[in-house]
Amino acid sequence: MTDTVEYYWTGTANASPSVQRVNGAVARSNLLKNPAPASGTGSTTSWGGNPGNGTAAAAVTGDGTEPAGAKGFIRYKWSAAETTAGGGIYQGVGAVTAPGTTYTFSGYVRSSQSQRLYARIEWYDASNNGLGVSSGPAFDQPANYSWNRVSVTAAAPAGAVRATACIYVTTGGNASVMPAGAFLDFTAWLFEPSATVGTYFDGTAVSGTACGWNGTANASVSVKRTGPAVSTNRVLNPGFLTNISNWAVQSTASWDSTNKRGSVNLAATLAIGANAAYAIDSGTTGDARRFGLWFYNTSSTALAVSLSVTARNSSSGALTTWTGTTVSVPAGQSSWLTVSTGPTGYPSGTSTVSLAINPRTTAWPAGTTFAWTDAMDTEYGDGSTLTPDQYFDGSFAPSLVGWAGPTGTGTSAVTSTSPLLIASAGAVAEGASSVADEAAEFLASVSTDASGSVSAWGVEPRPFQINLPTLEAQIS
Repeated sequence: MTDTVEYYWTGTANASPSVQRVNGAVARSNLLKNPAPASGTGSTTSWGGNPGNGTAAAAVTGDGTEPAGAKGFIRYKWSAAETTAGGGIYQGVGAVTAPGTTYTFSGYVRSSQSQRLYARIEWYDASNNGLGVSSGPAFDQPANYSWNRVSVTAAAPAGAVRATACIYVTTGGNASVMPAGAFLDFTAWLFEPSATVGTYFDGTAVSGTACGWNGTANASVSVKRTGPAVSTNRVLNPGFLTNISNWAVQSTASWDSTNKRGSVNLAATLAIGANAAYAIDSGTTGDARRFGLWFYNTSSTALAVSLSVTARNSSSGALTTWTGTTVSVPAGQSSWLTVSTGPTGYPSGTSTVSLAINPRTTAWPAGTTFAWTDAMDTEYGDGSTLTPDQYFDGSFAPSLVGWAGPTGTGTSAVTSTSPLLIASAGAVAEGASSVADEAAEFLASVSTDASGSVSAWGVEPRPFQINLPTLEAQIS
Protein backbone atom coordinates (compact mmCIF):
# COMPACT_ATOMS: atom_id res chain seq x y z
CA MET A 1 0.00 0.00 0.00
CA THR A 2 1.34 3.41 -0.96
CA ASP A 3 2.05 5.78 1.93
CA THR A 4 -0.36 8.65 2.43
CA VAL A 5 1.57 11.83 3.19
CA GLU A 6 -0.22 14.93 4.46
CA TYR A 7 1.03 18.46 5.13
CA TYR A 8 -0.88 21.14 6.98
CA TRP A 9 -0.49 24.26 9.08
CA THR A 10 -1.16 23.88 12.80
CA GLY A 11 -2.76 27.32 12.84
CA THR A 12 -3.00 30.24 10.41
CA ALA A 13 -1.47 29.45 7.01
CA ASN A 14 2.03 30.91 6.61
CA ALA A 15 2.04 32.03 10.24
CA SER A 16 2.23 28.82 12.25
CA PRO A 17 4.29 25.62 12.45
CA SER A 18 3.49 23.04 9.79
CA VAL A 19 3.24 19.28 10.19
CA GLN A 20 3.76 16.24 8.01
CA ARG A 21 1.77 13.09 8.75
CA VAL A 22 2.34 9.69 7.19
CA ASN A 23 -0.42 7.10 7.02
CA GLY A 24 -2.74 8.93 9.40
CA ALA A 25 -5.88 6.94 10.12
CA VAL A 26 -9.24 8.22 8.90
CA ALA A 27 -10.91 9.54 12.03
CA ARG A 28 -14.13 10.92 10.53
CA SER A 29 -15.98 10.77 7.21
CA ASN A 30 -18.60 13.17 5.87
CA LEU A 31 -20.72 10.92 3.64
CA LEU A 32 -22.43 13.80 1.83
CA LYS A 33 -20.84 14.53 -1.52
CA ASN A 34 -21.62 18.23 -1.95
CA PRO A 35 -22.25 19.51 1.58
CA ALA A 36 -21.47 23.21 1.06
CA PRO A 37 -21.93 24.09 -2.62
CA ALA A 38 -20.55 27.19 -4.30
CA SER A 39 -21.57 28.68 -7.64
CA GLY A 40 -20.27 27.14 -10.85
CA THR A 41 -20.92 24.32 -13.29
CA GLY A 42 -22.36 21.27 -11.57
CA SER A 43 -22.56 23.08 -8.28
CA THR A 44 -26.06 21.81 -7.44
CA THR A 45 -25.00 18.18 -7.94
CA SER A 46 -26.48 15.77 -5.35
CA TRP A 47 -29.12 18.24 -4.18
CA GLY A 48 -32.81 17.63 -4.81
CA GLY A 49 -36.31 18.28 -3.59
CA ASN A 50 -38.85 21.05 -3.71
CA PRO A 51 -39.76 22.81 -0.48
CA GLY A 52 -42.55 24.87 -2.03
CA ASN A 53 -44.35 26.27 -5.05
CA GLY A 54 -42.13 27.31 -7.95
CA THR A 55 -38.80 26.94 -6.15
CA ALA A 56 -35.60 26.20 -8.03
CA ALA A 57 -32.18 25.41 -6.61
CA ALA A 58 -29.19 27.66 -7.24
CA ALA A 59 -25.76 27.42 -5.62
CA VAL A 60 -24.41 30.74 -4.39
CA THR A 61 -20.83 31.83 -3.75
CA GLY A 62 -20.33 32.62 -0.09
CA ASP A 63 -21.23 36.06 1.22
CA GLY A 64 -18.92 35.75 4.24
CA THR A 65 -21.65 34.84 6.70
CA GLU A 66 -21.48 31.05 6.23
CA PRO A 67 -20.96 28.98 9.36
CA ALA A 68 -18.24 26.42 10.07
CA GLY A 69 -15.88 27.50 7.30
CA ALA A 70 -18.30 26.77 4.42
CA LYS A 71 -17.57 28.73 1.23
CA GLY A 72 -21.02 28.78 -0.31
CA PHE A 73 -24.63 27.68 0.08
CA ILE A 74 -27.60 26.45 -1.92
CA ARG A 75 -30.66 28.69 -2.20
CA TYR A 76 -34.26 27.69 -2.87
CA LYS A 77 -36.28 30.74 -3.91
CA TRP A 78 -40.03 30.96 -4.42
CA SER A 79 -41.00 32.31 -7.85
CA ALA A 80 -44.62 32.54 -6.75
CA ALA A 81 -46.43 32.51 -3.42
CA GLU A 82 -47.12 29.01 -2.13
CA THR A 83 -50.56 27.93 -1.11
CA THR A 84 -49.62 25.57 1.74
CA ALA A 85 -46.54 25.19 3.90
CA GLY A 86 -44.43 22.05 3.61
CA GLY A 87 -41.90 20.23 1.46
CA GLY A 88 -38.17 19.86 1.85
CA ILE A 89 -34.81 19.36 0.24
CA TYR A 90 -32.46 16.41 0.43
CA GLN A 91 -29.09 15.01 -0.47
CA GLY A 92 -28.45 11.33 -1.05
CA VAL A 93 -25.96 9.44 1.11
CA GLY A 94 -23.78 6.68 -0.29
CA ALA A 95 -23.52 3.23 1.24
CA VAL A 96 -24.22 2.97 4.95
CA THR A 97 -22.67 0.30 7.10
CA ALA A 98 -24.27 -2.61 8.91
CA PRO A 99 -27.73 -2.14 10.43
CA GLY A 100 -27.55 -0.84 13.96
CA THR A 101 -24.75 1.63 13.22
CA THR A 102 -25.63 5.06 14.62
CA TYR A 103 -25.47 8.05 12.29
CA THR A 104 -25.90 11.77 12.89
CA PHE A 105 -27.04 14.22 10.23
CA SER A 106 -26.81 17.97 10.77
CA GLY A 107 -27.14 20.99 8.53
CA TYR A 108 -27.29 24.76 8.68
CA VAL A 109 -30.28 26.72 7.36
CA ARG A 110 -31.42 30.33 7.22
CA SER A 111 -34.60 31.92 5.94
CA SER A 112 -35.97 35.23 4.71
CA GLN A 113 -39.28 34.29 6.35
CA SER A 114 -40.08 32.79 9.73
CA GLN A 115 -40.43 29.03 9.34
CA ARG A 116 -40.46 25.70 11.20
CA LEU A 117 -37.99 23.05 10.05
CA TYR A 118 -36.58 19.72 11.13
CA ALA A 119 -33.87 17.31 10.02
CA ARG A 120 -34.62 13.71 9.09
CA ILE A 121 -32.98 10.61 7.65
CA GLU A 122 -34.86 8.39 5.17
CA TRP A 123 -33.62 4.78 5.04
CA TYR A 124 -33.69 2.45 1.98
CA ASP A 125 -32.88 -1.18 1.24
CA ALA A 126 -31.00 -2.64 -1.74
CA SER A 127 -34.19 -2.58 -3.86
CA ASN A 128 -34.78 1.09 -3.04
CA ASN A 129 -37.72 0.30 -0.79
CA GLY A 130 -38.26 2.73 2.05
CA LEU A 131 -37.48 1.36 5.52
CA GLY A 132 -38.76 4.26 7.56
CA VAL A 133 -37.83 7.77 8.61
CA SER A 134 -35.85 9.09 11.61
CA SER A 135 -36.79 12.68 12.51
CA GLY A 136 -35.11 15.24 14.72
CA PRO A 137 -36.86 17.90 16.82
CA ALA A 138 -38.57 20.78 15.05
CA PHE A 139 -36.81 24.15 15.09
CA ASP A 140 -38.53 27.52 14.81
CA GLN A 141 -36.37 29.48 12.36
CA PRO A 142 -36.67 33.26 12.76
CA ALA A 143 -36.87 35.57 9.76
CA ASN A 144 -33.60 37.32 10.56
CA TYR A 145 -31.25 35.73 8.00
CA SER A 146 -29.31 34.01 10.79
CA TRP A 147 -27.78 30.56 10.28
CA ASN A 148 -29.07 27.83 12.60
CA ARG A 149 -28.25 24.14 12.81
CA VAL A 150 -30.75 21.30 12.91
CA SER A 151 -29.84 17.65 13.47
CA VAL A 152 -31.03 14.09 13.97
CA THR A 153 -29.27 11.01 15.38
CA ALA A 154 -30.52 7.49 14.65
CA ALA A 155 -29.42 3.89 14.12
CA ALA A 156 -29.70 2.37 10.66
CA PRO A 157 -32.58 -0.13 10.59
CA ALA A 158 -32.28 -3.76 9.49
CA GLY A 159 -31.71 -4.05 5.75
CA ALA A 160 -30.59 -0.46 5.24
CA VAL A 161 -27.91 0.03 2.56
CA ARG A 162 -28.33 3.72 1.80
CA ALA A 163 -30.00 6.84 3.16
CA THR A 164 -31.15 10.32 2.27
CA ALA A 165 -30.45 13.35 4.46
CA CYS A 166 -33.30 15.86 4.46
CA ILE A 167 -34.35 19.17 5.98
CA TYR A 168 -38.10 19.61 5.85
CA VAL A 169 -40.44 22.54 6.26
CA THR A 170 -43.29 21.54 8.56
CA THR A 171 -46.38 23.03 10.18
CA GLY A 172 -47.01 24.60 13.58
CA GLY A 173 -44.86 27.02 15.56
CA ASN A 174 -43.20 29.55 13.28
CA ALA A 175 -44.45 27.84 10.11
CA SER A 176 -45.61 30.23 7.43
CA VAL A 177 -46.66 30.25 3.80
CA MET A 178 -43.72 31.59 1.76
CA PRO A 179 -44.51 34.64 -0.43
CA ALA A 180 -43.01 35.18 -3.86
CA GLY A 181 -39.33 36.09 -3.59
CA ALA A 182 -38.84 34.37 -0.21
CA PHE A 183 -35.97 31.93 0.10
CA LEU A 184 -34.33 29.24 2.21
CA ASP A 185 -30.53 28.77 2.25
CA PHE A 186 -28.72 25.55 3.22
CA THR A 187 -25.04 24.77 3.80
CA ALA A 188 -22.48 22.85 5.87
CA TRP A 189 -24.34 19.54 5.88
CA LEU A 190 -22.66 16.68 7.74
CA PHE A 191 -23.66 13.00 7.72
CA GLU A 192 -21.32 10.69 9.60
CA PRO A 193 -21.29 7.52 11.68
CA SER A 194 -21.48 9.13 15.11
CA ALA A 195 -23.79 9.34 18.10
CA THR A 196 -23.21 13.09 18.49
CA VAL A 197 -23.26 16.22 16.35
CA GLY A 198 -19.67 16.87 15.32
CA THR A 199 -17.83 19.93 14.08
CA TYR A 200 -18.53 20.41 10.38
CA PHE A 201 -15.82 19.58 7.86
CA ASP A 202 -15.47 18.71 4.20
CA GLY A 203 -12.60 17.92 1.86
CA THR A 204 -11.51 21.53 1.51
CA ALA A 205 -8.30 22.09 3.48
CA VAL A 206 -8.81 23.81 6.82
CA SER A 207 -5.96 25.24 8.88
CA GLY A 208 -4.91 22.76 11.54
CA THR A 209 -6.59 19.74 9.97
CA ALA A 210 -5.87 17.11 7.36
CA CYS A 211 -9.05 16.99 5.29
CA GLY A 212 -9.45 15.65 1.79
CA TRP A 213 -12.02 14.63 -0.81
CA ASN A 214 -12.24 10.95 -1.74
CA GLY A 215 -12.75 11.97 -5.36
CA THR A 216 -13.74 15.15 -7.18
CA ALA A 217 -13.93 18.20 -4.89
CA ASN A 218 -17.51 18.97 -3.85
CA ALA A 219 -18.72 15.78 -5.51
CA SER A 220 -17.39 12.98 -3.32
CA VAL A 221 -17.14 11.78 0.26
CA SER A 222 -14.64 13.74 2.36
CA VAL A 223 -12.42 12.45 5.14
CA LYS A 224 -10.48 13.84 8.07
CA ARG A 225 -7.32 11.95 8.99
CA THR A 226 -5.46 11.76 12.27
CA GLY A 227 -2.11 10.22 12.99
CA PRO A 228 1.29 10.92 14.51
CA ALA A 229 3.08 14.02 13.34
CA VAL A 230 6.23 12.41 12.00
CA SER A 231 7.91 15.73 11.27
CA THR A 232 7.33 19.35 12.18
CA ASN A 233 8.66 22.53 10.59
CA ARG A 234 8.70 25.08 13.42
CA VAL A 235 9.63 28.08 11.27
CA LEU A 236 6.73 30.47 10.87
CA ASN A 237 6.23 31.61 7.27
CA PRO A 238 9.06 29.40 5.94
CA GLY A 239 8.31 29.67 2.22
CA PHE A 240 7.27 33.34 1.93
CA LEU A 241 4.09 32.50 0.07
CA THR A 242 2.38 35.80 0.89
CA ASN A 243 4.87 38.08 2.67
CA ILE A 244 8.10 38.10 4.74
CA SER A 245 6.51 38.32 8.18
CA ASN A 246 8.32 36.72 11.16
CA TRP A 247 11.74 37.63 9.73
CA ALA A 248 13.99 40.52 10.84
CA VAL A 249 16.92 41.94 8.87
CA GLN A 250 19.73 44.43 9.34
CA SER A 251 18.46 46.55 6.49
CA THR A 252 15.34 47.11 4.46
CA ALA A 253 13.88 43.85 3.22
CA SER A 254 11.27 43.28 0.54
CA TRP A 255 9.12 40.37 -0.52
CA ASP A 256 10.01 38.82 -3.87
CA SER A 257 6.50 37.72 -4.83
CA THR A 258 7.64 36.12 -8.09
CA ASN A 259 10.20 33.78 -6.54
CA LYS A 260 8.50 33.56 -3.10
CA ARG A 261 11.49 34.68 -1.05
CA GLY A 262 12.81 37.51 1.10
CA SER A 263 15.18 39.97 -0.56
CA VAL A 264 17.69 42.36 1.10
CA ASN A 265 19.91 45.25 -0.06
CA LEU A 266 22.26 46.21 2.79
CA ALA A 267 22.30 49.91 3.63
CA ALA A 268 25.54 49.64 5.62
CA THR A 269 28.49 47.28 6.08
CA LEU A 270 27.61 44.10 7.98
CA ALA A 271 30.33 42.57 10.16
CA ILE A 272 31.45 38.94 10.14
CA GLY A 273 29.08 36.84 12.25
CA ALA A 274 26.36 39.49 12.42
CA ASN A 275 22.77 38.46 11.74
CA ALA A 276 21.93 39.43 8.18
CA ALA A 277 18.41 37.99 8.53
CA TYR A 278 16.88 35.98 11.31
CA ALA A 279 13.67 34.43 12.65
CA ILE A 280 12.70 34.02 16.29
CA ASP A 281 11.12 30.84 17.63
CA SER A 282 10.47 29.25 21.00
CA GLY A 283 12.54 26.39 22.38
CA THR A 284 12.77 24.18 25.42
CA THR A 285 15.54 22.36 27.22
CA GLY A 286 16.74 19.29 25.31
CA ASP A 287 15.12 20.12 21.98
CA ALA A 288 17.46 18.64 19.37
CA ARG A 289 16.86 20.34 16.03
CA ARG A 290 18.13 20.49 12.44
CA PHE A 291 17.87 23.61 10.29
CA GLY A 292 18.23 24.51 6.65
CA LEU A 293 17.32 27.16 4.09
CA TRP A 294 18.09 28.21 0.54
CA PHE A 295 20.43 31.22 0.26
CA TYR A 296 20.61 33.18 -3.02
CA ASN A 297 23.58 35.44 -3.76
CA THR A 298 22.14 38.20 -5.94
CA SER A 299 25.28 40.37 -5.62
CA SER A 300 28.00 40.75 -8.24
CA THR A 301 30.72 39.07 -6.10
CA ALA A 302 30.98 35.81 -4.16
CA LEU A 303 29.65 35.80 -0.58
CA ALA A 304 30.92 33.64 2.28
CA VAL A 305 27.92 32.74 4.42
CA SER A 306 26.77 30.33 7.10
CA LEU A 307 23.60 29.47 8.98
CA SER A 308 23.56 29.68 12.79
CA VAL A 309 21.10 28.99 15.57
CA THR A 310 21.24 30.65 19.00
CA ALA A 311 19.41 29.59 22.17
CA ARG A 312 18.78 32.18 24.88
CA ASN A 313 18.44 31.33 28.57
CA SER A 314 15.18 32.77 29.90
CA SER A 315 16.68 33.80 33.27
CA SER A 316 20.32 34.75 32.73
CA GLY A 317 20.16 35.81 29.10
CA ALA A 318 23.14 33.54 28.33
CA LEU A 319 23.49 32.60 24.68
CA THR A 320 24.49 29.26 23.16
CA THR A 321 25.22 29.34 19.44
CA TRP A 322 25.75 26.60 16.85
CA THR A 323 27.23 27.64 13.49
CA GLY A 324 26.99 25.62 10.31
CA THR A 325 29.64 25.14 7.65
CA THR A 326 30.78 28.29 5.86
CA VAL A 327 29.89 28.21 2.18
CA SER A 328 31.27 30.51 -0.52
CA VAL A 329 28.34 31.19 -2.83
CA PRO A 330 29.35 32.58 -6.27
CA ALA A 331 27.58 35.64 -7.65
CA GLY A 332 24.21 34.73 -9.06
CA GLN A 333 24.25 31.27 -7.47
CA SER A 334 22.42 29.63 -4.57
CA SER A 335 23.29 27.18 -1.82
CA TRP A 336 21.42 25.11 0.77
CA LEU A 337 22.73 26.14 4.20
CA THR A 338 22.43 23.88 7.25
CA VAL A 339 23.16 23.79 10.97
CA SER A 340 22.30 21.41 13.83
CA THR A 341 22.17 21.57 17.61
CA GLY A 342 23.51 18.02 17.94
CA PRO A 343 21.77 15.27 19.91
CA THR A 344 21.92 17.02 23.29
CA GLY A 345 19.78 19.89 22.00
CA TYR A 346 19.16 23.21 23.70
CA PRO A 347 20.72 23.80 27.15
CA SER A 348 18.73 24.09 30.36
CA GLY A 349 16.65 27.25 30.67
CA THR A 350 16.24 27.88 26.92
CA SER A 351 13.19 29.98 26.12
CA THR A 352 13.80 31.61 22.73
CA VAL A 353 15.78 30.54 19.69
CA SER A 354 16.93 32.51 16.65
CA LEU A 355 17.86 31.11 13.25
CA ALA A 356 20.17 33.48 11.38
CA ILE A 357 22.10 34.02 8.14
CA ASN A 358 25.62 35.30 8.91
CA PRO A 359 28.46 36.82 6.83
CA ARG A 360 31.71 34.84 7.13
CA THR A 361 35.40 35.39 6.22
CA THR A 362 34.82 39.01 5.20
CA ALA A 363 32.28 41.67 6.08
CA TRP A 364 29.53 42.38 3.56
CA PRO A 365 29.68 45.98 2.28
CA ALA A 366 26.74 48.30 1.80
CA GLY A 367 24.91 47.45 -1.42
CA THR A 368 25.30 43.70 -0.92
CA THR A 369 22.14 41.92 -1.99
CA PHE A 370 20.87 38.45 -1.15
CA ALA A 371 17.65 36.49 -0.86
CA TRP A 372 16.49 33.42 1.05
CA THR A 373 13.49 31.05 1.33
CA ASP A 374 12.31 27.54 2.30
CA ALA A 375 13.53 27.69 5.90
CA MET A 376 13.26 24.47 7.88
CA ASP A 377 13.48 23.80 11.64
CA THR A 378 12.76 20.16 12.36
CA GLU A 379 13.59 17.20 14.60
CA TYR A 380 17.17 15.98 14.92
CA GLY A 381 16.10 12.50 13.81
CA ASP A 382 19.01 10.23 12.99
CA GLY A 383 21.51 13.10 13.18
CA SER A 384 22.05 13.37 9.44
CA THR A 385 22.29 16.76 7.76
CA LEU A 386 18.98 18.23 6.67
CA THR A 387 18.65 18.04 2.87
CA PRO A 388 16.62 20.28 0.53
CA ASP A 389 14.22 17.48 -0.42
CA GLN A 390 13.15 17.22 3.23
CA TYR A 391 11.70 20.73 3.20
CA PHE A 392 7.95 21.13 3.53
CA ASP A 393 5.38 23.58 4.76
CA GLY A 394 1.66 23.49 5.36
CA SER A 395 0.78 24.49 1.80
CA PHE A 396 2.11 21.27 0.29
CA ALA A 397 -0.42 19.00 -1.39
CA PRO A 398 -1.69 16.24 0.93
CA SER A 399 -0.26 13.47 -1.27
CA LEU A 400 0.61 12.68 -4.85
CA VAL A 401 -0.07 9.13 -5.86
CA GLY A 402 -0.09 8.33 -9.54
CA TRP A 403 1.27 9.47 -12.84
CA ALA A 404 2.13 13.10 -13.51
CA GLY A 405 0.28 12.69 -16.77
CA PRO A 406 -1.94 10.09 -18.46
CA THR A 407 -1.24 6.62 -17.08
CA GLY A 408 1.36 4.69 -19.05
CA THR A 409 2.83 7.63 -20.96
CA GLY A 410 6.50 8.44 -21.09
CA THR A 411 7.88 11.95 -20.64
CA SER A 412 6.52 14.90 -18.73
CA ALA A 413 8.09 18.18 -17.61
CA VAL A 414 7.28 21.49 -15.97
CA THR A 415 9.06 24.80 -15.60
CA SER A 416 9.31 27.10 -12.61
CA THR A 417 6.52 29.21 -14.10
CA SER A 418 4.11 26.29 -14.44
CA PRO A 419 4.37 24.02 -11.39
CA LEU A 420 1.39 21.90 -12.38
CA LEU A 421 1.06 18.25 -11.48
CA ILE A 422 -1.89 16.38 -12.89
CA ALA A 423 -3.12 14.07 -10.16
CA SER A 424 -4.45 10.65 -11.09
CA ALA A 425 -7.66 9.23 -9.67
CA GLY A 426 -5.56 7.56 -7.00
CA ALA A 427 -4.14 10.89 -5.92
CA VAL A 428 -7.50 12.58 -5.68
CA ALA A 429 -8.84 9.64 -3.70
CA GLU A 430 -6.33 10.47 -0.98
CA GLY A 431 -7.26 14.13 -0.89
CA ALA A 432 -4.51 15.45 -3.17
CA SER A 433 -4.57 18.72 -5.05
CA SER A 434 -3.71 18.76 -8.74
CA VAL A 435 -1.47 21.79 -8.29
CA ALA A 436 1.93 21.58 -6.61
CA ASP A 437 3.09 24.05 -3.98
CA GLU A 438 3.65 27.59 -5.26
CA ALA A 439 7.40 27.26 -4.73
CA ALA A 440 7.31 24.92 -7.76
CA GLU A 441 8.12 21.65 -6.04
CA PHE A 442 8.15 18.84 -8.55
CA LEU A 443 9.42 15.34 -9.00
CA ALA A 444 12.50 14.21 -7.08
CA SER A 445 11.64 10.60 -6.27
CA VAL A 446 9.30 7.93 -7.55
CA SER A 447 8.28 4.60 -6.05
CA THR A 448 5.77 1.95 -7.04
CA ASP A 449 3.76 -0.65 -5.17
CA ALA A 450 2.48 -4.05 -6.20
CA SER A 451 -0.63 -2.56 -7.77
CA GLY A 452 1.50 -0.50 -10.13
CA SER A 453 0.56 2.90 -8.73
CA VAL A 454 3.37 5.43 -8.62
CA SER A 455 4.11 7.85 -5.79
CA ALA A 456 5.87 11.11 -6.58
CA TRP A 457 6.91 14.29 -4.77
CA GLY A 458 9.87 16.62 -5.00
CA VAL A 459 11.45 19.98 -4.40
CA GLU A 460 12.16 21.63 -7.72
CA PRO A 461 10.96 21.55 -11.32
CA ARG A 462 12.69 18.76 -13.22
CA PRO A 463 11.80 16.86 -16.38
CA PHE A 464 11.51 13.13 -15.87
CA GLN A 465 10.78 9.98 -17.81
CA ILE A 466 8.93 6.85 -16.70
CA ASN A 467 10.27 3.73 -18.43
CA LEU A 468 7.81 0.93 -19.11
CA PRO A 469 7.25 -1.81 -18.12
CA THR A 470 9.67 -1.45 -15.19
CA LEU A 471 8.23 1.89 -14.01
CA GLU A 472 11.80 3.07 -13.51
CA ALA A 473 12.03 6.85 -13.30
CA GLN A 474 14.86 8.80 -14.90
CA ILE A 475 15.18 12.34 -13.55
CA SER A 476 17.17 15.00 -15.42
